[in-house]
Amino acid sequence: MLVLVGALTVACGNAAQPTVPAAETPVAAATATNDPVAALAYAPDASPTGQRIAEAQAALREHPQSVEAHLLLAASLMRRQRETSNALLMRYAEDVLASARVLAPEDSQVLLMTAMALQDGHRFRGAAELAQQVLAAEPGNATAHLVLADAQLELGEHENAMDSVQAALNLHPDLRSYNRASHLRWLVGDFDSALAIMELALDSGSARDPEASAWCFVDLGTMFLHRGDPERALASTERALTLVPEYVPGLVLKARALARADRMPEAIATLQQAVERKPSVEDLLRLAEWHEQQGEAAAATEVRARAEQLADDDPRPMALDLARRGLEPERAVTLARKELEARRNIAAHDALALALARAGQHEDALTSMQAALALGTADANLHLHAALVHALAGRTDAAQTAFAKAQTIDAHADARLETELRTRLGAA
Repeated sequence: MLVLVGALTVACGNAAQPTVPAAETPVAAATATNDPVAALAYAPDASPTGQRIAEAQAALREHPQSVEAHLLLAASLMRRQRETSNALLMRYAEDVLASARVLAPEDSQVLLMTAMALQDGHRFRGAAELAQQVLAAEPGNATAHLVLADAQLELGEHENAMDSVQAALNLHPDLRSYNRASHLRWLVGDFDSALAIMELALDSGSARDPEASAWCFVDLGTMFLHRGDPERALASTERALTLVPEYVPGLVLKARALARADRMPEAIATLQQAVERKPSVEDLLRLAEWHEQQGEAAAATEVRARAEQLADDDPRPMALDLARRGLEPERAVTLARKELEARRNIAAHDALALALARAGQHEDALTSMQAALALGTADANLHLHAALVHALAGRTDAAQTAFAKAQTIDAHADARLETELRTRLGAA
């Protein structure tokens, strides 16, 4: 299904940015204390967004029954959380939104910002339900379509996500809708269209919201990195970090690009800076592997232990890491299945496929890999994983085809798996 084409030739607009068990109660899931007292006591810094927080705090103190004042403070806190990766700011924003829902439980902006908070906590089903509630009353709400699209994409509802982004584009083409359209074009393997649409997103950026443009530069750099072009990826990260200094997504991408450019000491230092601000399982495991490559065994062990402490709340990266290295196959399968319970996106299917293949469950692995490749995403890592899944199942011809596909996209995506595949396919 090719959507997001005709509507993308229309004129530009302006705007902002973002991404469960079925029994989850959406509103309750985002509620912290129903009281904004902690958010009002927070002392913001002197950054432009910090100044907005201070102004919003003053407005809410003066008008404690104002829904608009609640929304202004919540939005400012959430923006600063994106800029700094300080998780506490999101908790403050959730408190403010919980208070706003007491005042206006049906207000569309309150519901949508609550949905965004749910997505930040990976509660995608609840976020989708709130967005659908808004759309039932306001079908022309472009933001609701985008919030719904984010949730649908994480839940593996790709066709629905495309329809939701297309609806937003038809209603209000701006940075937010162009950014998501670009990502979807990349997911279906159309790099040229993704690049052109991302340029529209960047042209639509606003100086009042530098983080949104910084996010787009990170997305752009990620696409270049997936094409094996670390220099253009680095250029994109520099633009992002100029807009938002010490921006964690920008630091992570910069580290990855530096590593691909064989500047490993700089890559390690940069990624260390990122994980000190916001540790994640994926980034910690990447840092551990880089330490190992540099012969720094003690540092690698320490960082990997930190990743283990977080793995229960973020199981996919640990599952994929174990599967890549051929370790603890049953545990890798358990972790990957846990991830799939919450989100059914490409990455979740990919991790499960590789874990199942290592565990000898080849038919199920092939089924999961087929789901991961369903959109035709031009990601060399996906095709390397597919090659290994086929190789472990004894499907040599299919493995060679997948390996060749990976090489055409990026010939140096994963040295560990490339070495293993050459050994396995050479022996075959």
